[in-house]
Amino acid sequence: MGFLGGVRKIRSFLRVDKSFGIDRDFAMLRQGFFSKRRYFYPFDKFPKEFLITDWEIEFGFRALNPSTAKENLKNKVFFQLMLRHSPVFDRTPGVVGVVANGQYRSFSEFNTLDAIFKAKERVFLKPVSGWAGDGCILASSRKQVPETGSYTIEDCGEPHTYSSDIFPHSINTIRVFTLKDEFGEPFIVGAAHRFGGSIKNPIDNFSKGGISCGIDMETGILRSGLSNPGFHSTIFHEYHPVTGVKLSGVQVPFWEESKKLALDLARYFGDLNYAGWDIYVSPTGPMVIEGNGDLPHPDLIQVHSPLLASRRVRNQLQKFGMISLQRKDYIDRLCQTSHIHLDRP
Repeated sequence: MGFLGGVRKIRSFLRVDKSFGIDRDFAMLRQGFFSKRRYFYPFDKFPKEFLITDWEIEFGFRALNPSTAKENLKNKVFFQLMLRHSPVFDRTPGVVGVVANGQYRSFSEFNTLDAIFKAKERVFLKPVSGWAGDGCILASSRKQVPETGSYTIEDCGEPHTYSSDIFPHSINTIRVFTLKDEFGEPFIVGAAHRFGGSIKNPIDNFSKGGISCGIDMETGILRSGLSNPGFHSTIFHEYHPVTGVKLSGVQVPFWEESKKLALDLARYFGDLNYAGWDIYVSPTGPMVIEGNGDLPHPDLIQVHSPLLASRRVRNQLQKFGMISLQRKDYIDRLCQTSHIHLDRP
């Protein structure tokens, strides 16, 4: 990497940390974690060695996928059109068309914007290239379609009742992480169920005030929820703070089908070494909204359980060169001697 390359990485890392607008924690930074992690990573329960650091995420995970593979997921139009010709073509709400600077191009039977709103009560507009829910619009009339910018126009998904009972104002997606093993076969690293946390800001993105619940990967049963308002505290939720509906212990329907969908997607987009798939459960089964191949935010899982507690994950990340052999061996020894018994298959 060289001296200058190392300096540039440090400066970049510190800039990202500063962007969160909280007091610097140099002890956390020296260990490779952003300052904000002190508020919601479970350092009181797990040795810090079991958590992938932000330094490893920023400069390791980002390099695991080829740039072309990441672009296939980043462009929402291309992603949706690829799915039309995939084995999971029926597992997406579907793209109606795209509007760019007020000009509409149809990918459906609707040839004009007026025809869309004449037939549909509402549609979902999503920036062609974007993240974290920024710029998304739930439109019920032609007047709500922006005159500038490029947006996909998609059918609105219908969530399963278990999800809408908990919080009816957002789609409430499950982020499922997949990683490819040494034989090129994907496996599931973990998952987190996100729910909107506020009626005023009804999106389920964790960084925008949403609630993240851990999921038992075998059973699909939700664990307690966490929210991190303003990055200055962690709030635990057994019940949703708006609706009062219980979170912990809820069974996610179609759980095996949801896991299979994530693996099918990872196989179809075969040049991805890892990905985070945004899936929601409809009344008829799981549906995919989008994939994330650049930085799918593994912190969504690590707020609940450290990723390197999995032997399979740490072995594969070591093979990818993201963590060192010495670090993997050290964690292996910790797993053998620790009374916490963190190791998972």
